[in-house]
Amino acid sequence: MLLFFYPPFRKKSRRTLLLFLTVFLLIASFLQPLWQVIRPDGIGGPLSAGGVSIGLLPKNSKNTFNITIDMPENTPVEITDAMSREIGAVLQNEQFILNYQVWVGQTGIADFNSLFKGTAYRVAENIAEIRVNLTSKHERSTTSIEMVKSLRNKLLPIQKKYPGSVIKLIEDPPGPPVLATVVAEIYGQDLVVLRELADNIKSDFQNTYDMVDIDTSTPSDVHEVVIIVDKEKAAISGISTGQIQQTLAYLIKGSVVAASHIPGEKRQVPIRLVVPRQYLVDPSLLHSVYVSNSSGQKIAVSELVQIEKRLVEHPIYHKDSERVVYVSGELRDSAQFSATLDLNQRLNQREIPDNGLLQTANLNIFDTVPDATRGYQLLWGGEMRLTLDVFRDLGAALCLTLISIFLLLIAYYKSFRLPLIAMAAIPLGLIGVFPGHWLMGEMFSGASLIGVIALAGVVVRNSLLIIDLTLQNIENGMSPDKAVIEAGATRFRPILLTALAIVLGTAIMLSDPVFTGLAISLIFGTITATVLTLLIIPMLLYLTLADDKSVAASGEVH
Repeated sequence: MLLFFYPPFRKKSRRTLLLFLTVFLLIASFLQPLWQVIRPDGIGGPLSAGGVSIGLLPKNSKNTFNITIDMPENTPVEITDAMSREIGAVLQNEQFILNYQVWVGQTGIADFNSLFKGTAYRVAENIAEIRVNLTSKHERSTTSIEMVKSLRNKLLPIQKKYPGSVIKLIEDPPGPPVLATVVAEIYGQDLVVLRELADNIKSDFQNTYDMVDIDTSTPSDVHEVVIIVDKEKAAISGISTGQIQQTLAYLIKGSVVAASHIPGEKRQVPIRLVVPRQYLVDPSLLHSVYVSNSSGQKIAVSELVQIEKRLVEHPIYHKDSERVVYVSGELRDSAQFSATLDLNQRLNQREIPDNGLLQTANLNIFDTVPDATRGYQLLWGGEMRLTLDVFRDLGAALCLTLISIFLLLIAYYKSFRLPLIAMAAIPLGLIGVFPGHWLMGEMFSGASLIGVIALAGVVVRNSLLIIDLTLQNIENGMSPDKAVIEAGATRFRPILLTALAIVLGTAIMLSDPVFTGLAISLIFGTITATVLTLLIIPMLLYLTLADDKSVAASGEVH
């Protein structure tokens, strides 16, 4: 056992080689997340071999997902219903779909995700929603993520059949809900310019790798017909404004003419007389609609009203007291990091005719406050902003953890060098974190960073076991080199058992998509830290103790 732990620090060449290999492995590991920026097809292309993507949380296989349908604003409910039925026909042929429920003209049951996105409680003829229920994920070999990806391709012909329609397949988010994975918030003062910018940026989204379900907050143009009663003519004709209004209401909305008492029903059922949609009177043909005055004279409605056609005003959205429009999109497989950087590279400093340049921002550690007085701005929101906030806060927690450990060790050892040696095990553990994510095919997520924080405490404990026993051996009269060797050999078994307990204890979390990153960080970080701690820490400890004349003197007699 002593031969195994015989350290390579007796020869300077061996020490140099070991330190060089360790530093090389550490740099190579940290290059993996940076490598995702360098891609064969540019930053917006597929991930390079050996790269590790960064995101908030990976998607989780669920037993349900939503399909939302948004048609142009002037679409009749019959067309929306026809489109939803065509989608339903496709769903019926899917193997693992248990059932589905369709809402036409309104959204489905409100959940936290729809409330946050602002899609709950909507009522309009141009919208529909389909809640799809799947068989239990434990009874099927295909994940809901793969099913959604396959259905997107199958529903694309239906979407092309209805121009202007948007079909979105929405999965329940693994973390906090956001408006979309990639969101561009465009701020400015002129609504016309904002709409033009949104349309241009939407085409950039469409040309982005892996981007789907692209939408904007700017509705299509809808024309409305305003019928204004000429009160003077109506008064001369002996017809009141209420008569004209009631006549038009009969034609457009219909009227309850009677009630039916159905056996078994507690309440009477109203009978409404309506004109079928295909036979509705065109406003320009009101000359064929008559209203009678008190003398029984029939007068055409067109003689008593004025007809105006105009555009319906678009809704104006505000955020932080600034006018804003949104362009959003989802990603099939890739993380939002590369897609956002690719779009930001293309859109930053883009010229706006007669309005200067478009400024992009909000990719820093702290949020950028919109300010339309400085010109037109594009601030990145969605999951990218949430990821930056999470990594910022967790990074601050990691720094606070390291500082606390360092201060406690200084107080314990009454030395600055020994705490640094003990904490040298932390970067040794990081050597295995990113390669572990690459081997498992997972992104580095917020849960992964939590695993790194937990890993820091575990690997430092292994260093302390060696350091404490080494100091105890020196106090007993051993020379520094033998004291280090004895400490490494003696502490090998408890360090190994600790590593096995962590690896086997966290392996169960590998099946959970949310906590997979945490498990990978702990498992692979612990493995590399255990191996390298038994080599690097004794060497650094020996070099430190050998330089300490008082320690070296105490070991000369042995």
